[in-house]
Amino acid sequence: QPVSMTYGLKEALDIIDEYGFENWIKKHEKLAKATRDAAKSIGLTLFPKDENTCSNTVTSIKVPEGIDGQELVKVMREKHGIIIAGGQDHLKGKIIRIGHMGSVSEKEIILTMACLQMALKELGYKTELPSILAPMSKI
Repeated sequence: QPVSMTYGLKEALDIIDEYGFENWIKKHEKLAKATRDAAKSIGLTLFPKDENTCSNTVTSIKVPEGIDGQELVKVMREKHGIIIAGGQDHLKGKIIRIGHMGSVSEKEIILTMACLQMALKELGYKTELPSILAPMSKI
């Protein structure tokens, strides 16, 4: 197993080197900002609220009042084919987490956020489709 992990690490570093380290960092910043802006565009609250402390590899979003966070994760996976994570420990059912690191593309983030809005609407969240797409046009 240590050998396969070493090969995996080398491949990941080769991809970053080919892409360019600064470009790799900027890609993650851009995807993170688009994800956060899209979430806010439909009235969702980031966790934490202060964007200066948000990660550029994963966005955490508070689940709106009246929506079951575990059901939201399930609907995203089973109906839309998109895997997002729920909260852990005391945040279980209260937040969702959307990853945007590594090989995640702009198209995948756009699809994830559009499906998130649809899933929320299906679960009773008041939102007008397709409002989430405006911030996505910036990526």
